Amino acid sequence: MSPINIHRRRAAVAPLATTTWSPTFKGTNIALSGGNLVTSASAAGHMVYSTDWKSGGKYRFEVTIGGTGSGLAHQIGVMTCHGSGTAFPSLAPAAMHDDRYGAYVTGDTGNIYLGGNPGSFGNIGSFGAGATIAVEIDTSAGTIQFCKSGGTFTAPITIPAGKYYCPVLLVNNTTNILTANFGASPWAIPASPGYGPWTKNASPSFGRYWRFCCVTGYQGFAIAEAAMKTVAGGANVIGGGTASASSTYTTLVPAQAIDGNPATIWGANSSNGNGEWWMYDFAAGNSKANIQAQLQSRNDFDQYATQLLIMGSQNNADWFPAFGTTGLAWARGETKTFTWG
Repeated sequence: MSPINIHRRRAAVAPLATTTWSPTFKGTNIALSGGNLVTSASAAGHMVYSTDWKSGGKYRFEVTIGGTGSGLAHQIGVMTCHGSGTAFPSLAPAAMHDDRYGAYVTGDTGNIYLGGNPGSFGNIGSFGAGATIAVEIDTSAGTIQFCKSGGTFTAPITIPAGKYYCPVLLVNNTTNILTANFGASPWAIPASPGYGPWTKNASPSFGRYWRFCCVTGYQGFAIAEAAMKTVAGGANVIGGGTASASSTYTTLVPAQAIDGNPATIWGANSSNGNGEWWMYDFAAGNSKANIQAQLQSRNDFDQYATQLLIMGSQNNADWFPAFGTTGLAWARGETKTFTWG
């Protein structure tokens, strides 16, 4: 009897879905390529955030510096939604330092900084073209550590636990090309035990509270009508909750942004809108997995966000950005749609 050959077919393994740099929440002089993993800049001092924020777990990523030059002041690290003064991050060059919970390493000195704190919290040596920098963060325990290729990881540095953290990069040279690896490719620097790729979030972000944040504005910040949706193109799920805002100009109260009448608006008490926000609380037990939002500008005056950040929270204290974009210009009465799911 002839032997029986049994061929077992291996199940196909789907590529690991990891985060990328955000094509919308980045400085205007940042250019992305290579699947939004490769970064270059036409001017120094511009930032880019990743698309996925994490809270709970141990994650890592690497950045390899190509091109020419050494001792360059690139900054590589993580940030939260708790910038100094504005309560959310911006794309200003000082934002990495101003984030009071973030941490980063800078290439010209190799010093490690915790945002909002003077002085260095460690050093990995200066770096430039040819170097790879690894960042490992334990968001549950509240620690972060850095390593330069050819070296060893720093001792864990204490950062606040339980916050939402995001990889971020400040490009400070126009001759470099910086390539990120969030775990879809083999690591250049071996991972410490327990640290895994910075994966894409498997489901939409849930939140009871949702904020529309004007990072920078034009002549103020106002909203004629706001809507949020759990299905792109679906029904507006706002209802049964409470609207509030960072400030209010005279009678332009927050509830007027959801009253169905574009002629009545909410307006911030600000001449430029920078740092102002409008928020909706869906009420206890009513967290929403929103993936789309719509905002309508006022129809009688030019007053809008040029850089917008949409954030969610479960407790009105720890925030995660769902969507961010820059370079906005609005016609009077225009409705813009923002989708992130």
